[in-house]
Order: sequence, then C-alpha cells, then structure tokens
Amino acid sequence: MVPATSALLAMLALKLLDKERRSHIDDFNCDEALGLFAGLNILPKKSFATDYSYRVGRDQ
Repeated sequence: MVPATSALLAMLALKLLDKERRSHIDDFNCDEALGLFAGLNILPKKSFATDYSYRVGRDQ
C-alpha cells in the first residue's frame, strides 16, 4: 500500500510537470528521480491514480 503522503507527492510531481491527463503517467513510471521525490523507488502505476477504490476511504 502506498502511504498517503507519498501518493500526494507523486500526484504533485506529475502536476508540476504539467501532466494533466492521469492516463498518460506511464511515461514517468520508471523515472527514479520522481519516485525519490515522492519517497518511493518509482511512481505508482496508472491504475493507482485512476482506480476508484484508491480515491475513497471506508470509514465504518
């Protein structure tokens, strides 16, 4: 599981690179520098940014 802080930093890095479409983030998946910025070894895959289950929390 990707920590919330790392997920936020990964999305911020892509936003700072002006990558508006989350479906095109595969171009940066193997970029180690962006992963290091986010506190990971590489950025999360495209499914992490677009999958519905990652965007909602289950508070029960």
